[in-house]
Amino acid sequence: MPKLNCLIVEDEELAQNILVKFIGTVDALHLVHTCNNALEALPFLQEGTIDLLFLDINMPVLNGLDLLRSLPHPPHVIITTAYSEYALVGYELAVSDYLLKPFAFGRFLKAVNRVVALHQARQPQPDPAPAPAVEPAALFLKSGKHIQQFQLATLSHLEGWGNYVRLHVQGQRPVLVHETLSAVLALLPPQRFVRIHKSFVVALDKIDRLAANAVHLGGEVLPVGNTYKQALQQAFAKRMPPSES
Repeated sequence: MPKLNCLIVEDEELAQNILVKFIGTVDALHLVHTCNNALEALPFLQEGTIDLLFLDINMPVLNGLDLLRSLPHPPHVIITTAYSEYALVGYELAVSDYLLKPFAFGRFLKAVNRVVALHQARQPQPDPAPAPAVEPAALFLKSGKHIQQFQLATLSHLEGWGNYVRLHVQGQRPVLVHETLSAVLALLPPQRFVRIHKSFVVALDKIDRLAANAVHLGGEVLPVGNTYKQALQQAFAKRMPPSES
């Protein structure tokens, strides 16, 4: 996490020295400047680069609370004062903490830790990376009176027969399932299966050869419809190794 840019606004030298010393011991803080009065602090605050303001209240010309009220977008503020009666006003102005002089380093550190937590909570969080899609390894489809499992790795192609589909499985006879081709296609990972015709879906890794109007796989030749040519070519190209320049 980047360091918080700090500004001290304090007209007492002893209090300034204590704050400078304390800030220097905390790695999360970077002291930009020490101001003797509120007017001197205005240019730094107007730049919008200050993350944390250590602010005294009783100062000449413009007191700390009036300075705070004048800021449209104040940074985190820790009030440092010898007067406890201002605590309620400080909290009404949404200060992060209120240090009553003289304060020990432990109390100072507690206030700083609170500001660090508040600052982190305000930072925009990156959108979480989408979880990678998990491909199904198998389909469960109704064949006859039974629900049967079909491993995707064994499917070479699917053939639509009206409200039925013939699944061509390597090493066995085709299996007829009671489902439409479009419905089964919707269950298949698109990076592995592509529709080539109104009646055919093929597994891209089972294609032996791609011709102008047909695909060859496992000794069969299946037609490629004009509507599906471009999608087939694009899907097939994605599986090709990159050409050497």
